[in-house]
Amino acid sequence: LGTTTIYVTHDQVEAMTMGDRICIMNKGEVVQIGKPLEVYRNPADAFVARFLGNPPMNLLPARLEASGGRVVARFADVAVELPGYPIAVLKPYLGATVTLGIRPEDIVLAAPGEPESFTFTVDVTEELGLGRLLHGKLAETDAVVLMAAGLPAPTGSVAVKLPAHALHLFDDDSGKRIE
Repeated sequence: LGTTTIYVTHDQVEAMTMGDRICIMNKGEVVQIGKPLEVYRNPADAFVARFLGNPPMNLLPARLEASGGRVVARFADVAVELPGYPIAVLKPYLGATVTLGIRPEDIVLAAPGEPESFTFTVDVTEELGLGRLLHGKLAETDAVVLMAAGLPAPTGSVAVKLPAHALHLFDDDSGKRIE
């Protein structure tokens, strides 16, 4: 129609489906503006990461460490490589705790004992038809895994991997994305 319209909503699904560009605000301040999928895939901070998406992004405590000339995020005694992050950017965070973010749809089932795999303990399975949500604990931290339909529903503990390309890092103090 060639008309600019501003539509205000607290419904993040509505914003994602209707908007050409969305503006996320927190406590009266603009946090991020962009195309819906750009904001979803690259949240500016932990608030946006949790606000967009249903279920929201999993946020996990991790410690950044130097290992063989590279930086890894250590979560639950497993070191996850961070190939998309230059060492210079992560250097100020070495030895510090950061927040590691991953969307439920990006967590994948793995073979038990596979390198860089974690134990996910399934507490509740939520059938959606299109897929299923596994609610549980990823090394003592509440997490959700979105699993494709058609696969047998796991019970108890399963091995999962956090693909490096899908990881997000956030500063623990400011909540801002580490880029």
